[in-house]
Amino acid sequence: MKAILTYHSVDETGSVISVTPGELERHLDSLLSRKVDVVPLASLPLLPSDADAVAITFDDGFANFAMSALPLLVSRNITATVFVVPSYVGKVNSWEANDSRSPVPQLPLMTWGDINAVSTKGVDVGGHGLTHRSLRGLDPERLQMEVEDCFASIRDNLGKTPESFAFPYGGYDQAAIDTVARRFAVACTTRFGLLRDSDSAHAMPRLEMFYFRGGRMLNQWGSPGFAAYVGIRKAGRALGMAVRTPRALGGAR
Repeated sequence: MKAILTYHSVDETGSVISVTPGELERHLDSLLSRKVDVVPLASLPLLPSDADAVAITFDDGFANFAMSALPLLVSRNITATVFVVPSYVGKVNSWEANDSRSPVPQLPLMTWGDINAVSTKGVDVGGHGLTHRSLRGLDPERLQMEVEDCFASIRDNLGKTPESFAFPYGGYDQAAIDTVARRFAVACTTRFGLLRDSDSAHAMPRLEMFYFRGGRMLNQWGSPGFAAYVGIRKAGRALGMAVRTPRALGGAR
């Protein structure tokens, strides 16, 4: 069983994008106790289908990643990918001001200094679009800017080439996939599900960890019950997406 786990903010607000430090700690310890391999994101699709492995991702680049998540990862020798939004680095996630789907707190984002520091601790830094705009249906010029300028900004500020990308709001189409694939080795959606061999490396599904906050289901990793839970959640999200606006399609941020 293979999967990409999605986190956003590590805080105590209880919002739909948040897990507490204690919940994250329980998740990491649960994976370790079940001997699930935690691997770099770009490596996961290359593993055999019967591998028992996950990649861990954090969207948006919140400052609390460096303060709260990183120490938990480093102390357990666990790697992760953090997706940053170059136009908002050092600011707050104010793109949420125009998104009323659910209440999301505005929180500080890491500076380039912070991002450089976490990258020296074994954290992969990927792109999340230049301005956190959905890439679905964008005109070619704007699509190129969102992807190319995001790539260049990370490369220039970190001195290394980013390999991974996450589609903001899960919004993508074939033009977006093609544009991202020219620059990034792998890309993630917000499509809910386990990673299958049939999944494109540039449109990989993930498991939003909001649905695992209690930790009980994660303790059943690899079991038929876990797979059934993922299937139920996947069906529920698909139904919800069918009645949402185009901007909201894809689910999490």
